[in-house]
Formats: sequence, structure tokens, C-alpha cells
Amino acid sequence: MNTQLPKNKEINQVKFIILFLSIYIILSQGNLFMNSVLSPDGKYFNAFMYDNLNYIQWLRNLLIAPSDYILHLFGYETITSNHEILIIGGIKLNINYSCLGLGVMSFIIAFIIAFPVHVKNKWRVALKLCFLVYLLNIVRITLLGAIFTSFPNQKLNLKYHHEIFNIIIYLVIIYILYKWVKKYLISSNKSNNG
Repeated sequence: MNTQLPKNKEINQVKFIILFLSIYIILSQGNLFMNSVLSPDGKYFNAFMYDNLNYIQWLRNLLIAPSDYILHLFGYETITSNHEILIIGGIKLNINYSCLGLGVMSFIIAFIIAFPVHVKNKWRVALKLCFLVYLLNIVRITLLGAIFTSFPNQKLNLKYHHEIFNIIIYLVIIYILYKWVKKYLISSNKSNNG
């Protein structure tokens, strides 16, 4: 399996940074724009897209359904809607746009597209990392529901759970990307020296 950088292709740091930042801005701002298009109270709301191409709601549903299922496994009774999980006798978890992880996924995709390796190696890693973000998000939602319901006085202690989750997830992603980049740089150096 050839996991090296393409032949005669060295990493141009300036080109990488410009490409990475450009792709990240396009993806993250594009998702924010689409959130406005796909939200009934959004400035650019489009009913057709809301009914047929609402990937933001699809992702929200993909977070709500397994989180709800796990909470049921641990004995919590819940009621769900398109945007929230209500734990009977407990807390209501609002799954809004900032909970979806689209910013982190935009970062991952932008970094991987900008890094000069073969395309087949890029998409495998991008999919794995985006799926990891998704799984960790389910764990976060489930834990917050269980903690806030079982220990309601802890709600103030976890006031900044979004920020804490983002720091943890970015550290995990940056570490994995560092190992991924290092692997390609080492294999590229070996092929250039050998």
C-alpha cells in the first residue's frame, strides 16, 4: 500500500495554510449559511430545502436517536422531538446547531484536503475522524443527560460543557492528525533517501 506523498511533491507550508484556511472558511461558513436556509426562522429560509435536503436536521436526528436509546438502556424515560430530548423527571437537552460538531468536521475535512497525500488515503481518515466526532458527541449528550438528571446541582459546575467538549475533541483530533501527518512524512523521507 503506497502511503507516501505524491512523487516530487513536498509540503509547501504557505500553500497548505492558505488552502486549509480557505477550505475551512468555505465549509464552516457554508454550514452556517445552510443553517439559516434550513431553519424556519432563518433569514434565508427555503421551504423546499427544509423539506427535502435538511442535512442539519438529519445529523441532529442521528445524534438524538442513539442518545435516547442509550438513556433508555440506563433506565431513563425520555420524550424526544426534532430538537430535544426530555428526560422525565429530569432535564431537557436542546440539540441545537452548535451541538452538531459541524465546525470540528469542517476543520478535519479542510486539513485533510489541504494535506498533499493521495486522495484514497485522505477520505478514509476524514470519514474515520468525522465518525469519531459523531460518536464522542453521542457520549457527551448521553452523559450530560444522565448527570444533569441524577445530580441536578451539577448543572452549574458543567455550565461550559460546550467549551470543554470542544477543547477535548480538538486535542484528540489534532493528536490523531499529527500522527497521520508524521506517518506520511516519515514514509516520504524513507522513499526519498532510499
